[in-house]
Amino acid sequence: MKQMYKKMLALLCATALVVTGLVGYNTVTGDETSATEQDPRTHAAGSQDLMAAQYMAGEVGANQYKAVLGSGSIYFFVNIQQPGDATEPGIYVVFNDADFGEMTVNGVPLNCFKDGSGLVVYLSNFKYMYSDVVIKKNDGSEKAVLYIYNKNGIDNSADVIEPETYTGDEPVEIEMNKLPSMVAASKVGNYEIGFLLNMDFYAGVDPYNPDHIKVQNATGPYNSQMAAVIMKSFGGLDAGKQYVISLDITPSVANGSYKFQNTDYIPLKEGTNTVSLITYAYGEGEGNASASLNFYANQLGSDVVLDITNPRVREASEEDLTTTVAPTTTAKPTTVRPTTTVAPTTVAPTTKTPVTPTDITTKKGGEVVTPEIITKQISPSNNSNVKVSSTNVKKATKKKSAKKIKVVLKKTSGVSKYQIQVSKAKKFSKKNVLITKYSKKTKFNLKSKKFKNKKKLFVRARATKTVAGKIYRSNWSKPKKVKIK
Repeated sequence: MKQMYKKMLALLCATALVVTGLVGYNTVTGDETSATEQDPRTHAAGSQDLMAAQYMAGEVGANQYKAVLGSGSIYFFVNIQQPGDATEPGIYVVFNDADFGEMTVNGVPLNCFKDGSGLVVYLSNFKYMYSDVVIKKNDGSEKAVLYIYNKNGIDNSADVIEPETYTGDEPVEIEMNKLPSMVAASKVGNYEIGFLLNMDFYAGVDPYNPDHIKVQNATGPYNSQMAAVIMKSFGGLDAGKQYVISLDITPSVANGSYKFQNTDYIPLKEGTNTVSLITYAYGEGEGNASASLNFYANQLGSDVVLDITNPRVREASEEDLTTTVAPTTTAKPTTVRPTTTVAPTTVAPTTKTPVTPTDITTKKGGEVVTPEIITKQISPSNNSNVKVSSTNVKKATKKKSAKKIKVVLKKTSGVSKYQIQVSKAKKFSKKNVLITKYSKKTKFNLKSKKFKNKKKLFVRARATKTVAGKIYRSNWSKPKKVKIK
């Protein structure tokens, strides 16, 4: 449904551009800065949304470039084109307004063409396989962050720096803000949120975990089925297979009910509600399909703030598929870490007309069928015997005045990612640990201003593995002293 929704929006926008035309052409170019001066590390390589996205259409660059919204908001992506006075082809992005301030790609000025409330972001910006485009407003606040993939670019995937993660020392603050009303969904962390124009909807994301968000439908209960929806997609799946998708949802007050697509409303309970559904993955081929969970927050009281976290997906088992039960949730004690909600700030809504999404269909066995969604409670499987092989730090080096440590780990098969800690002493106590980070790679850079001019640093690592939504970890490796040159 999500992919066809985006296609429909792009078609409507492209038609409007042809019929009405856009005036006020202005060229926006940065300083004469070579693309080689871009920082290849400032990117979101491995983003699930980016990998699941389809290649953009266009006479130039077709099936070479992908683009997704990382944060902020846009109206939508159109295609690759070269309109009007644009000097070269680029990715056409339409925004909600024409408020453009500083714009960069991988840390250097962005070369693009301004076309009213649209931008043609020139393809020559994207020398690397993964790039981040940061667009600010005139007041310096963030307008949008775009993740761009160039299939034929220089591979910089090994240079990604994972964001610093929560260490447990302080409560996490999630700042909630009013989302702008628009046709396209707003990107909040690793989720997308859509709602009707006359609704007041607030959301915020954990600064250390984009899979952890808070939302609030401040308008209160709304009878329309499509009023407010929170969407989470999983890519890299096999087309035609059925998967179990789950979320943990903790309400501030158990006031109201929620639903999935094509189900009745389910009462919201106190504590942490673990909600699950079974759905097909749609797409083409093995590892190229995606599945989505659409959570409708229409029938919730205006005082309810939902804490949503721990999204997970697994292939449905025979037991899952042969035992279909009525939609239920199981409340369990709250285990999320403490958070502080900041008073919402208001963003003036736009006045665009909403487009109602339609159900997608797909061909299966030569017939066109409607996606089947079975909502049910999934019992956790017993994985107490899961073992995770350990890793070790083979190499860790840095220059004395640098903020970066180069790390090489022993590769361990069958793991999801590696957890790494850096300490100022051989004993990794809470007061000594400077940072805790994660990486899917065995060769990477760790960057922190805390490393600068340190005479002694130690690194340790452990492997992690996710099975049926639960994380298993190996023992920590022996501390490795960082070689300071």
